[in-house]
Order: sequence, then structure tokens, then C-alpha cells
Amino acid sequence: MIFIVRHGETVFNVEDRFQGVADSPLTENGLAQAYRLANFFCGARVNTVVASPLTRAQITAEILSAKLKLSCKTDDILREMCYGRWEGRLKKELIGTRLWERRIRNKFNFNHPGSFGGVVGGSYADLYKRFLPLFETFSLHNESENILYVSHTGFMRCVAKYFNKLSDAETADLPIRNDTVLCIDGGKLKSISLKI
Repeated sequence: MIFIVRHGETVFNVEDRFQGVADSPLTENGLAQAYRLANFFCGARVNTVVASPLTRAQITAEILSAKLKLSCKTDDILREMCYGRWEGRLKKELIGTRLWERRIRNKFNFNHPGSFGGVVGGSYADLYKRFLPLFETFSLHNESENILYVSHTGFMRCVAKYFNKLSDAETADLPIRNDTVLCIDGGKLKSISLKI
């Protein structure tokens, strides 16, 4: 079985800022969410924990790994997309701008402007192409090993697109809360809300 979770709540999440490759710390609530996720997974017989290299995912994964008595691997492919020069910006500051309106019309294919820390702004379409080879391995996954991935909203939206055949618009607007666990079992995707 494959499990996929989002990192715990961060300061930027609470402030409603763009957070792709930029990082902000987990809030107290985010840390509590990570511990509740760890308790949830205690009975799941997880064999491997794999996390995005971004700090918010690493901290969440470390909490999960410690509870499960496992080491954590890092995989750069799980990194969130870059929002370019919008990284760290309040979303309300951008609403109503020409670029924001373009983004609303085609959010999945919208390339976020500029770059951040040398990383060029991307789109959900770019993210989906990056993840596609990994998703194909998910379909062929050896059922005897349970892997837990700790990643980001973009990854989870793209997983749902691949397995549930979502449209581009449905993918880009799919709500992913910190209490959502995606589970791939026998090539089928299920979503569990933990109410955390």
C-alpha cells in the first residue's frame, strides 16, 4: 500500500501566502497534526518513509519516522512547485491583478512569473509531468511493502488527477487539507480525512 500525506500546517499556510520552494516553520498546530498523523500510522505497518527535501515536509516526516521507528529517505522529486516571484507573497495582494486573472482562467497551465532562489516559476502541468514516471510505478507497486510519502498539496493534487482521471481545472482547485491521507491500494486511490 502507498500512503501520501501533506506536511503539517505552516506559518505561511495560516497567513495565506504562496509557499512552494520557499519554506516557513510548522506552527504549533502543524506540529500537533504531525504527531496525530504519527499515531494514526502506528497500526499501518509502514516499511518506508519518503519525504520532500523541503523543511516543512522533513520535520513532519521526522516526527512520523520517530514514532514508527524508521529512518526517513528524502527524494527531490517530491519537492513542491516554485511560485516564482510570488513565493512568500500574500494571496490577497495579488487578487485582481492581470496575472492573477490569467491564473484563474487556466490555473493548471499557468506558469508562475519570475524565479525564486534560482528556481524558475512553474505550473501544475510541469509538476504533473515531473511526477508521471513515479505515478506509473505506483500502479505496479509491490503490495507487500507499505510506503508513506510526506509531500505537498501539488503532489497530492497530481496523484488525484492520475488515479481519479480529474480534469485540469478539477486538479488545480482540489482542496487538500492537512488531515487528508491518500491511500493507493491495488491501483485504486482512496482518501481518508482524519479530522485533525
